[in-house]
Amino acid sequence: MRYTPGRGRQVTGTAASQLDPLTRPPLELLPDTLVELLVECDTLRDRCSTAEARRNELFDDVRDTEAQQADDAAAALAARAGKPIPKPKAVPALAEARASAERALTAQRTALAEATQECLKEQWRVRHDAMDPRPDLLAELIPAAERLAADLEHAVAEVAALDWLNGCGYFTAAQVWPVAIDTDLRRQGLSVDNTNPFPARDLIIGAVTQALTTEE
Repeated sequence: MRYTPGRGRQVTGTAASQLDPLTRPPLELLPDTLVELLVECDTLRDRCSTAEARRNELFDDVRDTEAQQADDAAAALAARAGKPIPKPKAVPALAEARASAERALTAQRTALAEATQECLKEQWRVRHDAMDPRPDLLAELIPAAERLAADLEHAVAEVAALDWLNGCGYFTAAQVWPVAIDTDLRRQGLSVDNTNPFPARDLIIGAVTQALTTEE
């Protein structure tokens, strides 16, 4: 069967985390109705990130100092000119900007949460309507694997002829040791001395079949 972490059953994080571009399939492999919602979620996620960065910037303590210094400077300038001391402008403006940034972030997060729920519902719907592609894929790939195996067997026969010319026996079977392909097996104590070679054809076709076989 095909290798999957946790044998295909383990899902880490929340269901929504599966919608992240780094943990989901490419969009071209998914139904259009789901793609539309995923793209919307991606856009809203970016907007949330921008809104959060803006909110954090405005709530930096440095902004308080800057606003207070601006109002103090305006007051001092008016005092030196003998004019009425103006009402603070920078501090109230900062407070309004902060409130606006909070509202914007809340709105973006709410929109993202709603779009995410719609996306998860659509994911569930298309999952239950989806057709298993494996029969069609195997019907296409098995003949290709058989052609590859045949080409390899022909190539091995050519190499065997060269071996014969060099004084070796004429052995045309295309066989390989699994330990020669998967070196991790050697760390388990297996080698060419205590294992048998397998027909390359069986390995090629078997790999195609097993790679598309998932544990139920």
